[in-house]
Amino acid sequence: MNQIIKSFLGVFLILFMCASSIAIFTMFLTVLQAQNAQAEIVRELEDSNYYPSVTKACFTRAEEAGYDLKIAVIRHGAEAEEWLCAADVPAQAEECDCVRVSLEFPIRIALFQIGEVHSLQAYAY
Repeated sequence: MNQIIKSFLGVFLILFMCASSIAIFTMFLTVLQAQNAQAEIVRELEDSNYYPSVTKACFTRAEEAGYDLKIAVIRHGAEAEEWLCAADVPAQAEECDCVRVSLEFPIRIALFQIGEVHSLQAYAY
């Protein structure tokens, strides 16, 4: 009888470790995917010199992926202008010193019933 209890306990712990490992690996892949999306957005903004249509397309693509994108335009001697959606982007491109790209994305671990929103920050010059 003692052997049966120990065997089932061992099997239960192994299954719990496997499920935990899969949940952690899934969370890692979610973060990696968000980092890649942010790096692509920063690269496109830099390559287009912050052209409005490209910036609007970045907002659209981030929204389709389930991310919340915020872009803060920083100009020398002025306050940062924050764009929260594609409608905030001006029709005319203006000169700026740098841009802060903030990407918020949800992380959910169903096994532990954890759901949080994380944020990535990057600067484009």
